[in-house]
Amino acid sequence: TNHKYEFPIIIDKYTNQGPIGGILSCYETGFHHIIFLATDLINIKPDNIESIIRYHQSDNLGCTMFYNKNAGYYEPLLSIWKKSMLIELKIYFEKGGRSLQKFLLSHNVVFHPLEEENCFKNINYPNDLLKQ
Repeated sequence: TNHKYEFPIIIDKYTNQGPIGGILSCYETGFHHIIFLATDLINIKPDNIESIIRYHQSDNLGCTMFYNKNAGYYEPLLSIWKKSMLIELKIYFEKGGRSLQKFLLSHNVVFHPLEEENCFKNINYPNDLLKQ
């Protein structure tokens, strides 16, 4: 069947590479400023998206996302990427880098404290809903 969607559908060019593959697939499709939101984050609220956009606009750097201080890692599944940072990510990937966390730690990333950890819980299977 022929489906029409409001936004373009982008198929991962790099399969089984996690978020890096999805982000780079968007960039290589021609998008040079990306708001990345994983579809399995069903607890994300409009406020989360609005606040990350505000943070990004106020800091005006290459990449913006939340940081989970309790767990000690970035939350790239809701993030904003500018072309300059996407180019750096592509270079990192081409050199064999596959850890998005290592990439983010070594670059100028704007991060903001995560207020509610539950919004970043991945729901991949029906049973995951029962564990909430």
